[in-house]
Amino acid sequence: MTHWHDENPYAENIAYVPIEELAACCAGGSLALRDGSIVAQTPERILAHWRESGARLDAYVLLGGDRHLSADPGAGVRYGPGPGDYISPLVKDRERFAAMVEESLVPRGPRH
Repeated sequence: MTHWHDENPYAENIAYVPIEELAACCAGGSLALRDGSIVAQTPERILAHWRESGARLDAYVLLGGDRHLSADPGAGVRYGPGPGDYISPLVKDRERFAAMVEESLVPRGPRH
């Protein structure tokens, strides 16, 4: 079961997605660190950054009305119960993201 579903103000209009897959959709390019070094923006680096916000994370996609996919869905990673306790990641691989979203809309049993 998801951790923050009951506290998520968007709960009625989201579809949960695998956090590792969302991180892969956000990967690409490079990142300048404080020490001046440049590193690749990998899924593992993104996950590590998100996990700095908390150990219990829910990754989701915002859906349009009637739980249908909007033309340009957004994504979120919730890390706490507060209204602002979420990250809005930048999705770089839109094709992979669209495929992930389509898969998330296939009816199945609850995720644990």
